[in-house]
Amino acid sequence: MVKTAQFEEKTYEKYFGHELSGRFSNSFSPGQRAEFSMGFDEAFDLPWWIFFYHFRYLMKSPWGGLGGIGLQDLDHIAEEVSKDLPPYRFNFFVQYKRPDYVEGHRGGEWPSWQQPYFRYAITAHQQLALEKLHSASSGRAAVIYASPAFWTSDKLFETAAKKQVIKKSNIAKAEALTGHGRYSYVAEGGVGVAHSEPEEIRGPTFEKLIELALDQPKIPFRDHVLKAAGAIERSLDEDRSRATFEKAKKVVISDLVAENIDIPSGGIVSAILTIEAFCDAFAVEFYAVG
Repeated sequence: MVKTAQFEEKTYEKYFGHELSGRFSNSFSPGQRAEFSMGFDEAFDLPWWIFFYHFRYLMKSPWGGLGGIGLQDLDHIAEEVSKDLPPYRFNFFVQYKRPDYVEGHRGGEWPSWQQPYFRYAITAHQQLALEKLHSASSGRAAVIYASPAFWTSDKLFETAAKKQVIKKSNIAKAEALTGHGRYSYVAEGGVGVAHSEPEEIRGPTFEKLIELALDQPKIPFRDHVLKAAGAIERSLDEDRSRATFEKAKKVVISDLVAENIDIPSGGIVSAILTIEAFCDAFAVEFYAVG
């Protein structure tokens, strides 16, 4: 019998992401902001006083909220705000997976476990993009799949209340799944089997990945994000990946930019748009941590 996880992938992602951010003294994820134009406060949980300290001309309008700001100004804002932010060390690119729970011996992966297990499919073009991103990141990023070692909604909420969603998840490094179409596991941690030709995967736990992150040198936020965007650009050397990314970037820009203006290349705005477009194109979430 095959049972699909009762909860939505987004719900699991939310709790996992909150715990991940809480493991570090500072974190940044563009997916956490509601509005790109002034989203730094939500992405960082950044106090408003930092903006008004540097940019006193950003005054509230009589109708509430802030007046408009040009995209060109955001490059300057990011550079100034970076001076008040702690340094950053590492990136996580996480593809979340909602697993099936397989109880019967008719399951295709049963011979590998001889007991009930979890499994999920690996999408070929996403996997290729993640492999290339891992290579391009030069050790400053973990590119991983994360999937829960439970399948009921009750278990998700019980686990989230204890802040143990990461602990109760199975982590697989993308580069370890090259050439496979499915992945199965029976428990939390980093052990699983990649299929179709079964291959045992023994990767690091998330705690080990955190240790790796904390060993990386610290660099200012702006430089860190520019490096992450540069790694993404270097990874997109395959025609399909590049084409998918460019289509996603056009949509991201059209959703966020009200006026027809050029976005300066090489700046923080362009870098964040690059990260967001890659995440949308290949169904991953990005977290920069310090």
